[in-house]
Amino acid sequence: MTIRYTVTHSQKARYMRLTVRPGGDVILTVPSGAGETAITRFMDRHMSWVVRAVKRMRNQIPLPVYGKRAYVRYKEEARSFVEGRVHFWASIYKISFKRIAIRNTKTRWGSCSREGNLNFSYAILFLPKELADYCIVHEICHLKEHNHSKNFWALVEAALPDYKKRRVMLRKYAL
Repeated sequence: MTIRYTVTHSQKARYMRLTVRPGGDVILTVPSGAGETAITRFMDRHMSWVVRAVKRMRNQIPLPVYGKRAYVRYKEEARSFVEGRVHFWASIYKISFKRIAIRNTKTRWGSCSREGNLNFSYAILFLPKELADYCIVHEICHLKEHNHSKNFWALVEAALPDYKKRRVMLRKYAL
């Protein structure tokens, strides 16, 4: 498998860093002044990881936005959307929560604290509505069951009988 990659020189970078984006694009960020020999050696050393990552990410569906600028731009729109959906689902489950936070997360669509706080990625705004609802219901159910036990999944299934299908679909979207 031939791997193509883009080299980005950065004034701020202290070390070389590899990123594989949804769709399989490979970006190598290097400190300014890094030589071709060092870049080639680095890529040779990490090629097996890159191949595995490209295979995994090739089928991921990229979201239309990412990064800090997008977070700043869409944070309040995401807050409005999420708050509406959380209130809807919380009323169905008759569950209360303390607060909702919108964050620029890199790995999680949502999380729930034992104190009753809900956190969601701003990127949930760009998911299909049924997948966003799955994420929201998942976190609301954690307010009652702080685990992934049979009881937890039964709570999720009560509102979303097709939650398994939604869960599989969600894995195709890269955060």
